[in-house]
Amino acid sequence: MKKIMLNIKIIETLEEIVASLFENWFVHFEFPDEDGNPYKSSGGKMVNSELGEIPEGWEIRDINDISLKISKGTTPTGEDLKSATDKKKIYFIKVKDIQTDGCVKFNNVERIPESIHFNKLKRSILEEKDILVS
Repeated sequence: MKKIMLNIKIIETLEEIVASLFENWFVHFEFPDEDGNPYKSSGGKMVNSELGEIPEGWEIRDINDISLKISKGTTPTGEDLKSATDKKKIYFIKVKDIQTDGCVKFNNVERIPESIHFNKLKRSILEEKDILVS
């Protein structure tokens, strides 16, 4: 039990580090430049955009321009969950599972049976390189 609690604490700490890096790099534009210095505060060129200043070379694009498919997720019905007889082993991420920093805390994520996942929720199956937006 101690090891599980320690692992949960390590995961939470790593999630905090990731959130901090994301904010620093993609909100404040202080990602490392070619010399390893913070981009914006080291004089990195910024240009105006419809969203405010962004690094030179970056652009604002509509998600439809860079996506092959945009899909709405689905939710299993209570009846489906009650009638399934196989083991619950597939993570089912809900909006409440996504933290304000964008990370998912899997220790509280509900699991659903594979039969429901592959038969009833085909639109919700995440694949490599998918982006989950809430």
